[in-house]
Amino acid sequence: MRKFILAIMLASLSIATSAETSLFQGTWQIHKNPVTHVSSITVNIAFAEGKLSGTIVLVNPDLTTQHLPILKPSVNQRTFSFETGEGRNTMHWSLIVDTSQKRGVLKGVAQEMIIEEKVTKTGYVF
Repeated sequence: MRKFILAIMLASLSIATSAETSLFQGTWQIHKNPVTHVSSITVNIAFAEGKLSGTIVLVNPDLTTQHLPILKPSVNQRTFSFETGEGRNTMHWSLIVDTSQKRGVLKGVAQEMIIEEKVTKTGYVF
């Protein structure tokens, strides 16, 4: 009987984890720059090997890009938190998804720099 109850508890835990991760999976972008016609920040999130991972792509005004891996990912209800960079270059990010599950707010903080942009879910990462 104990094994049965434990199996049910583990199944419900994996379902909750799956639901939480699917909320964030996909490609999230801020609005397109009217001059360059591209989003200057894109977050790509995938679920692999039992955890969320991905990259954040920053597009500079000259259209050069930086692809930064997502580090230290964590989920708390509708918020996906992660870091990019190391040491003094560490940036702390939070993606907060609204109830539509297709929009949210991306916040980034590093030293004196603060980013807060509305984002839209544009697709899924497979």
